[in-house]
Amino acid sequence: MGAATTVLVLFDIDGTLVTAGGAGRRALEVAGTSLYGDAFSVDGLDPSGKLDPAIFTELADRHPHLDLRDRAAEFHLRYLAAMRREVHSLRALPGTRSLLERLGGRDDVALGVLTGNYREVAALKLEATGLVRPGEPDPFAVRVCGDEAPERADLVALARERFRERGGGGALRLLLVGDTPRDVAAGRAHGVPVLGVATGRWSAEALAQAGADRVARDLRDPTPVLELLAETLADTLEVTSAAPPDPAP
Repeated sequence: MGAATTVLVLFDIDGTLVTAGGAGRRALEVAGTSLYGDAFSVDGLDPSGKLDPAIFTELADRHPHLDLRDRAAEFHLRYLAAMRREVHSLRALPGTRSLLERLGGRDDVALGVLTGNYREVAALKLEATGLVRPGEPDPFAVRVCGDEAPERADLVALARERFRERGGGGALRLLLVGDTPRDVAAGRAHGVPVLGVATGRWSAEALAQAGADRVARDLRDPTPVLELLAETLADTLEVTSAAPPDPAP
């Protein structure tokens, strides 16, 4: 009998697990205006599904008259401080806690986070919403964040590698859960099935058009992710059963 299969379910944070109520945009505004006053603005910025470093680069490009790149470290610290003051705006989206508990209780599932957030911001959001509780085991076997790779799709490969490094043996499949077309594109780049969740700014129809394998209005009904999980496991069994038998001794 072959080794057991594990499906690593990778969740985006913003708009998928957590609603921030505009906290990120406000924190960026505070960081920039504290350095540059009214010369800095985030008007027209669309951060949806982007990596945090890419958002900073976009802001620097939008303000070529400012020395934003030269003051990147200072901007980053001010942004983190502003985000810490925004914790009251953070909420776990409906259904997320019960779904994580349900999936976390399965032997064939490992949970992970794949987010565009800086690592410190990801930890802040997960802890502020109670999805990770200090002093209790981390429900997420791996976390891959926006400051660890140049593109979102690169984080998929990193998550796989990191899970293996943690001793995850046997056959491994991945499944992504996210709320933007960029989440969908990251999964498709690696042949990973994606559940699109219409809890952010993108509709279920838009996520389906982007190529999501399944879509859900939110995570209160676990059926879509459980069905996609079952399909992912079934695909693994089909591949395994199609493999040639071991030669006779």
